[in-house]
Amino acid sequence: MHLDSHLIHYVTIVDTPYTKFRHNFNNSKNPAEEYNNGIKTLYFVIVFIHVLEALVAWKISRDLQFNTFDQMKWVLQTFYGGVFSLGHLVRIKAAAKKQA
Repeated sequence: MHLDSHLIHYVTIVDTPYTKFRHNFNNSKNPAEEYNNGIKTLYFVIVFIHVLEALVAWKISRDLQFNTFDQMKWVLQTFYGGVFSLGHLVRIKAAAKKQA
């Protein structure tokens, strides 16, 4: 059986999923290499936002006069869970303010 050279080239391009995926990224070697700086920047922005949220959680828990252990739990939980954890603490602060 004789295969034309253009068919062999076509089969090698289409045959593997990575080569199909690679053509969507301007024939670069690897999408992670091409977008490396953007991925790193996004990572550091997300970490920075979580640190800010954790600092806000620390301030709120300190204002609510929680003990140090509970403050650290709120800080770590907010750093890990982000705005979802911070929302619970804000609601606790609002309820405490309403009672006062």
